[in-house]
Amino acid sequence: MNTSYIIDRKVPFKGIIESSISVWPFVDYSQGADGKKLTFPQYKKQRSNEGNDLIVVSSSKIDQLASDYEQSLITEPEQITEDQFYEMQNCLPPSKWHRIPHFEVFHISERYYCELVSWYIQTRGNVFYTFMDRSDCSDLYLGQKMDKHIKENLEKC
Repeated sequence: MNTSYIIDRKVPFKGIIESSISVWPFVDYSQGADGKKLTFPQYKKQRSNEGNDLIVVSSSKIDQLASDYEQSLITEPEQITEDQFYEMQNCLPPSKWHRIPHFEVFHISERYYCELVSWYIQTRGNVFYTFMDRSDCSDLYLGQKMDKHIKENLEKC
Protein backbone atom coordinates (compact mmCIF):
# COMPACT_ATOMS: atom_id res chain seq x y z
CA MET A 1 0.00 0.00 0.00
CA ASN A 2 1.42 3.39 -1.04
CA THR A 3 1.37 6.37 1.23
CA SER A 4 -0.25 9.53 -0.11
CA TYR A 5 0.60 13.02 1.04
CA ILE A 6 -1.42 16.12 1.82
CA ILE A 7 -0.12 19.48 0.65
CA ASP A 8 -1.57 22.96 0.30
CA ARG A 9 -2.11 23.80 -3.35
CA LYS A 10 -2.00 27.55 -2.56
CA VAL A 11 1.53 27.44 -1.15
CA PRO A 12 4.67 26.76 -3.20
CA PHE A 13 6.14 23.43 -2.07
CA LYS A 14 9.12 24.02 0.21
CA GLY A 15 9.81 20.49 1.37
CA ILE A 16 7.02 20.31 3.94
CA ILE A 17 3.82 18.27 3.82
CA GLU A 18 0.66 18.88 5.84
CA SER A 19 0.23 15.20 6.68
CA SER A 20 0.04 11.77 5.10
CA ILE A 21 -2.50 9.06 4.40
CA SER A 22 -1.24 5.52 4.96
CA VAL A 23 -4.65 3.86 4.81
CA TRP A 24 -7.21 5.65 2.67
CA PRO A 25 -9.18 7.76 3.60
CA PHE A 26 -7.75 8.27 7.12
CA VAL A 27 -5.27 11.07 7.72
CA ASP A 28 -2.25 10.04 9.76
CA TYR A 29 -1.63 12.00 12.98
CA SER A 30 -5.16 13.43 13.02
CA GLN A 31 -7.89 13.13 15.60
CA GLY A 32 -11.52 14.19 15.64
CA ALA A 33 -13.60 15.13 18.67
CA ASP A 34 -14.50 11.46 19.05
CA GLY A 35 -10.82 10.49 19.30
CA LYS A 36 -10.80 8.71 15.92
CA LYS A 37 -8.65 9.53 12.93
CA LEU A 38 -10.17 12.02 10.53
CA THR A 39 -10.96 11.12 6.94
CA PHE A 40 -9.42 13.38 4.33
CA PRO A 41 -12.73 15.25 3.69
CA GLN A 42 -13.12 15.82 7.45
CA TYR A 43 -9.49 16.94 7.78
CA LYS A 44 -9.82 19.27 4.79
CA LYS A 45 -13.01 20.81 6.23
CA GLN A 46 -11.38 21.22 9.65
CA ARG A 47 -8.41 23.02 8.09
CA SER A 48 -10.39 25.07 5.52
CA ASN A 49 -10.90 27.97 7.95
CA GLU A 50 -7.15 28.61 7.63
CA GLY A 51 -7.61 29.62 3.98
CA ASN A 52 -5.73 26.69 2.49
CA ASP A 53 -6.59 24.37 -0.38
CA LEU A 54 -5.46 20.91 0.66
CA ILE A 55 -4.99 18.18 -1.94
CA VAL A 56 -3.78 14.59 -1.84
CA VAL A 57 -0.78 13.70 -4.00
CA SER A 58 1.05 10.44 -4.69
CA SER A 59 4.50 9.43 -3.46
CA SER A 60 5.91 9.94 -6.95
CA LYS A 61 4.49 13.49 -7.06
CA ILE A 62 6.05 14.29 -3.67
CA ASP A 63 9.35 12.87 -4.90
CA GLN A 64 9.21 15.18 -7.93
CA LEU A 65 8.22 18.22 -5.85
CA ALA A 66 11.01 17.52 -3.37
CA SER A 67 13.54 17.04 -6.17
CA ASP A 68 12.49 20.32 -7.81
CA TYR A 69 12.67 22.14 -4.48
CA GLU A 70 16.10 20.67 -3.72
CA GLN A 71 17.33 21.77 -7.16
CA SER A 72 16.10 25.31 -6.48
CA LEU A 73 18.29 25.49 -3.36
CA ILE A 74 21.56 24.74 -5.17
CA THR A 75 23.66 27.89 -5.35
CA GLU A 76 26.61 29.20 -7.27
CA PRO A 77 29.96 29.72 -5.52
CA GLU A 78 30.19 32.85 -3.41
CA GLN A 79 33.47 34.24 -2.16
CA ILE A 80 33.96 34.24 1.62
CA THR A 81 36.78 35.25 3.93
CA GLU A 82 39.56 32.99 5.10
CA ASP A 83 38.20 33.30 8.65
CA GLN A 84 34.76 32.13 7.52
CA PHE A 85 36.31 29.14 5.74
CA TYR A 86 38.28 28.01 8.80
CA GLU A 87 35.39 28.69 11.17
CA MET A 88 33.22 26.27 9.15
CA GLN A 89 36.05 23.75 8.98
CA ASN A 90 36.26 23.79 12.78
CA CYS A 91 32.59 24.03 13.83
CA LEU A 92 31.64 20.44 12.90
CA PRO A 93 33.83 17.61 11.67
CA PRO A 94 34.31 18.33 7.96
CA SER A 95 33.05 15.71 5.54
CA LYS A 96 34.84 14.68 2.35
CA TRP A 97 37.76 16.93 3.21
CA HIS A 98 40.35 16.40 0.48
CA ARG A 99 42.30 17.98 -2.35
CA ILE A 100 41.41 17.93 -5.99
CA PRO A 101 43.43 19.65 -8.73
CA HIS A 102 43.64 23.36 -7.84
CA PHE A 103 41.28 23.14 -4.82
CA GLU A 104 40.92 21.95 -1.25
CA VAL A 105 37.29 20.99 -0.53
CA PHE A 106 35.02 19.83 2.28
CA HIS A 107 31.39 20.09 3.22
CA ILE A 108 29.62 20.56 6.51
CA SER A 109 28.39 17.22 7.83
CA GLU A 110 24.99 18.66 8.75
CA ARG A 111 22.39 18.52 5.97
CA TYR A 112 20.49 21.66 5.00
CA TYR A 113 17.72 19.78 3.18
CA CYS A 114 17.70 16.12 2.08
CA GLU A 115 21.10 15.68 0.41
CA LEU A 116 22.06 19.37 0.33
CA VAL A 117 25.09 20.56 2.23
CA SER A 118 27.28 23.64 2.37
CA TRP A 119 30.49 23.08 0.42
CA TYR A 120 33.64 25.07 1.19
CA ILE A 121 36.52 25.44 -1.25
CA GLN A 122 39.95 26.99 -1.02
CA THR A 123 41.86 27.70 -4.22
CA ARG A 124 45.62 27.37 -4.53
CA GLY A 125 45.68 31.18 -4.56
CA ASN A 126 44.03 31.23 -1.13
CA VAL A 127 40.65 32.48 -2.31
CA PHE A 128 37.74 30.95 -0.42
CA TYR A 129 34.24 30.02 -1.57
CA THR A 130 31.05 28.40 -0.37
CA PHE A 131 27.95 27.10 -2.10
CA MET A 132 25.01 24.79 -1.51
CA ASP A 133 24.93 21.52 -3.47
CA ARG A 134 24.37 17.80 -3.05
CA SER A 135 26.61 15.87 -0.69
CA ASP A 136 27.50 13.30 -3.35
CA CYS A 137 29.10 15.74 -5.82
CA SER A 138 31.96 14.16 -7.72
CA ASP A 139 35.41 15.74 -7.77
CA LEU A 140 34.97 16.35 -11.50
CA TYR A 141 31.68 18.19 -10.89
CA LEU A 142 33.17 20.31 -8.07
CA GLY A 143 36.20 21.22 -10.17
CA GLN A 144 34.06 22.11 -13.19
CA LYS A 145 31.67 24.18 -11.09
CA MET A 146 34.57 26.17 -9.63
CA ASP A 147 36.41 26.51 -12.95
CA LYS A 148 33.24 27.84 -14.59
CA HIS A 149 32.63 30.31 -11.76
CA ILE A 150 36.22 31.58 -11.80
CA LYS A 151 36.24 31.90 -15.59
CA GLU A 152 32.93 33.82 -15.63
CA ASN A 153 34.19 36.20 -12.95
CA LEU A 154 37.51 36.81 -14.75
CA GLU A 155 35.57 37.71 -17.91
CA LYS A 156 33.64 40.37 -15.93
CA CYS A 157 36.88 42.12 -14.97
